[in-house]
Amino acid sequence: MDLPALRACKISKAPKDPNQLSPEPPTHPEGKPALYIGTSGYSFQDWVGTFYPPGTQRGKMFDFYLKHFPAVEINAMYYRILPPSVMAQIGGRAPEGYPIVVKAHKSLTHERHEAWAQLPEWKKSIAPLLERGQMAGALLQFPYAFRLSETSLEHLRQAALELAPHPVFVEFRHASWMRPDVFAFLRETGLNFVSVDEPALPQLLPAQPVLTGPVLYVRFHGRNAANWWGQEGDRYDYNYSAAELTEWREKIKKLQDQAQATYLFFNNCHQGQAASNAQMMQALMEGGTL
Repeated sequence: MDLPALRACKISKAPKDPNQLSPEPPTHPEGKPALYIGTSGYSFQDWVGTFYPPGTQRGKMFDFYLKHFPAVEINAMYYRILPPSVMAQIGGRAPEGYPIVVKAHKSLTHERHEAWAQLPEWKKSIAPLLERGQMAGALLQFPYAFRLSETSLEHLRQAALELAPHPVFVEFRHASWMRPDVFAFLRETGLNFVSVDEPALPQLLPAQPVLTGPVLYVRFHGRNAANWWGQEGDRYDYNYSAAELTEWREKIKKLQDQAQATYLFFNNCHQGQAASNAQMMQALMEGGTL
């Protein structure tokens, strides 16, 4: 595909320096790049008895989660925009500065004909997190149908502008985006590429970490190829092996020192597998073995 905007990486409005759109991610006190490992959501009833102790009530889940993981994604905002009072309750349970990545509402990624209509309400919702220094960024997970085109590039440009100054993390599902000129475009636009682990199916993104901004961001969806395209069952029902996570550890370490921060989130949430695999990855990244 020959796209003029990619050939020249022309950005008509957005600043060329990615850090002008995004506050610098935190680093550890000793100066090493910060590493945050967590899960894509935490309020799952089928985690009780697997990750949460038996009898844990929904209102106490986040308290337990905070003892184990240093960051979280709030994916519920994709389905409906939560009232600011609810976000204040979530943020109020966590320490100030605790990184919370908030998923963009589906109107911004899947129903793009009304992309910006819901944005003011979304921004009101995250205001309590901003007050507590917890808003780590906005996650835009685009569908498989969102493919590389001039229209798609313009949508990304607009998203970078509308969501500034928040860090913006963009996840693609279609392999048309896996191009060096796309990565250059994202760098110019101030957008952070989300690397993914998902089934090795035709036209899905390969398991390859890519850094286009100050944050190295990886989401683990599982490799459930049999259920990925809507067959019966949960496409995210997958339990990673130690060998599979060790492969990712080696890939991540090659780029980690180039990033100001690294976020690793597990979205294979069925039966608490995300929490279990996130803990496995914590041990591996700390130099342990499984």
